[in-house]
Amino acid sequence: MKESRMYVKQIYVFGSDADGNHNGGCALNALAYHGAIYGRAEGLQGNAYAIPTMRVPLAYMCQAVARFCQFALSHPEYYFTVTAIGCGHAGYTPELMAPLFAPVRNATNVRLPIEFI
Repeated sequence: MKESRMYVKQIYVFGSDADGNHNGGCALNALAYHGAIYGRAEGLQGNAYAIPTMRVPLAYMCQAVARFCQFALSHPEYYFTVTAIGCGHAGYTPELMAPLFAPVRNATNVRLPIEFI
């Protein structure tokens, strides 16, 4: 069980498309409720963090997940709630996506979806 502590900011982590068009699924939720910025495909924006999963090469998506993992580990004051990134409109499977998040699997400030555990 993860330790209980106070975090400065709760961050909603979602999958985006290459152009940051947050038009559906978790991306639309991030835009409507978590401060995501339309047109920004990657990174921290409001109380959200975008990871491009659609219309990007697989290798680029893997690098974007690695950048997120490094960011999360570098910011223990934030608590990141990761959605099942890549497993909705992008069409990837949890079996492909879960290992990409291995660097943060045991981080106390990251909550992964059950599909990735």
